[in-house]
Amino acid sequence: LPVVASQFVSYGLLAGPNNVGTGNTFVGNSAGLANITGGSNTFLGNNAGAANVTSANNTYVGTSAGAANVNGQQNVYIGRLAGGNGTTGSDNILIGNGAGIGNTANNNVMIGSFAGNGNSTGGGNTFLGTQSGAATSTGGQNTFIGTSAGSTNATGTQNTLVGNGAAVNA
Repeated sequence: LPVVASQFVSYGLLAGPNNVGTGNTFVGNSAGLANITGGSNTFLGNNAGAANVTSANNTYVGTSAGAANVNGQQNVYIGRLAGGNGTTGSDNILIGNGAGIGNTANNNVMIGSFAGNGNSTGGGNTFLGTQSGAATSTGGQNTFIGTSAGSTNATGTQNTLVGNGAAVNA
C-alpha cells in the first residue's frame, strides 16, 4: 500500500516506503529508504539519504549522497558519494564526487572531487579544490584553496593554505 504523508513525493523502488514526514521528495531506488518522521528533505539519486530516519532540511543529490547520514540536519550534499559514509554532521555543504565522504562534523564546506574525503570530526573547515584537505581527519577551522591544498594535513587546526599543492610536504 502507498504511504500516506502530507506534501510527500516519491518515485523509485523503495523510495521512502515508511515515510510519514511532511514536505519530502525522494526520487531514486532506496532514496529515503529508512525515513520515518524526517521532514523537508530532498533526496535525488539511488540510495540518496537511505539511512535518514528523523533528520530534516537536508538536500542530497547523487548516487549514495548522504546515504549513511542518520541524524544530520540542514546539509547540502551534491555528487556521487558526497557525505556518503558520514552518519552524523549538520550544516555542511559537500559538493563533488566523494566530497567529505566520511564527514561526521558540523559547519564544513568541501567543494571538489574528494575534497575533505578523509575528514571525520574536524569542523568549521573550508576546502575548495580537488583533493583539498583530503587527509584532514580531526583538524578544524582550516581554509585550503586549490587542487591538493593541505592534502597532507591530518590534525592541524586554524591553517590557511592557498595554491595548488600548497603545503603538501609540510
